[in-house]
Amino acid sequence: MTESQRSTETPKTPRKPRRLVELTAYWGNDDAESTIKISPRMWSEIQAGRTHLKDTYGWYEGRRFRVGWTFIRKTVTIEDASGDRCVDARPIEELVVRLLPESPKSDA
Repeated sequence: MTESQRSTETPKTPRKPRRLVELTAYWGNDDAESTIKISPRMWSEIQAGRTHLKDTYGWYEGRRFRVGWTFIRKTVTIEDASGDRCVDARPIEELVVRLLPESPKSDA
């Protein structure tokens, strides 16, 4: 890149740091788990009863497997790829909730 090209580039606007809420569910003998990250706004909407779906992974005995989280009327259901329910319509209050520190938004 030449000096003249550098001087004509528009500087990037700093992005507002992003906060996320981390939700973790445990089941079985607390030896299986899954975690998702969502925005604080989405978490507030779920707490108000909004329906929301999220695909991610679960872990059991060191093995990773696909799961889908479904929030309906302040409950959460987690199903594996074959449709078996790992967590069946549990109150969202049973989730482990953690507000993560602010991090810069990615450009992706």
